[in-house]
Amino acid sequence: MIIKHLKHSEINKQKWDNTIFAANNYLPYASSQFLDAVSEDWEALITDDYQYVMPLPVKRKFGLKYVIQPRFCQQLGVFSQKTITENIVNGFIKAIPYKFFAFQLNYKNICKGKELPNLIVSLSNNYEKIKQNFSENTKRNIRKAENFGLKVKKINTEGFLNFWKTENFAKFPYNFAILEKLVNLKNDFIKLYCVKNQEDKTIAINLVLETKKRIINLVPTSNAEGKEKSAMFFLLNYLIEKNAEKDMIFDFEGSRIEGVARFYKGFGAKNEPYFFIKKNRPEWLLKLIHR
Repeated sequence: MIIKHLKHSEINKQKWDNTIFAANNYLPYASSQFLDAVSEDWEALITDDYQYVMPLPVKRKFGLKYVIQPRFCQQLGVFSQKTITENIVNGFIKAIPYKFFAFQLNYKNICKGKELPNLIVSLSNNYEKIKQNFSENTKRNIRKAENFGLKVKKINTEGFLNFWKTENFAKFPYNFAILEKLVNLKNDFIKLYCVKNQEDKTIAINLVLETKKRIINLVPTSNAEGKEKSAMFFLLNYLIEKNAEKDMIFDFEGSRIEGVARFYKGFGAKNEPYFFIKKNRPEWLLKLIHR
């Protein structure tokens, strides 16, 4: 198998997206539009006629190019409509043309990297059966939110960004420019939701990626009132109930943080691991993702 390295300007994005959207392991993170938003100069490794593809989210610092995981982008790696073996994944990893890399593969890419947790719930059963796997704490918080008369609605990009900026900009200023690009993508998989209180005031928001097979919980954000009234329990439960009895996965996107993982496991979520790989990664390289 011959693997070619393409600079950003050399990528045929139509062929790229044809492969990504038809892939057995399709994830919206790997679409050309999403990559353009989170890593504008991304490069690629491909085999003949884009049968197998792997995005390379590259950055440059002090004249040095390296590959590192972009923000808002949990899993990349090799994508294809064909079978992806461990040997194929290793071949792509060996073909990375840069001395330094530290990034995450997708759940179908088996390799000798570090295994990371990702929590998911199958939506194929009816809602009542899915709910049977909820923890008592989760059920209690959903009832609590219902008693406050909360409602889930769609929210426009301006309202979403203003809320996120108020709650998060001081802690994550570098995230805002990328998030602004994401919410303005002209793509059907970007969905913006909010939770309103009885006074019709927004108390929580979420950017969700919705595909035919997977719903990804990407940017959950609550203010103080939203946390007090369990608004995110309410919103995630709403999305699960709305999509029950579909051949889909609800993807909570993580987490390695114990408290967050406990929150997601409360919805009956099970682990679908993926892998982190690195090469020659000095400590300063890891810090670059926050700059």
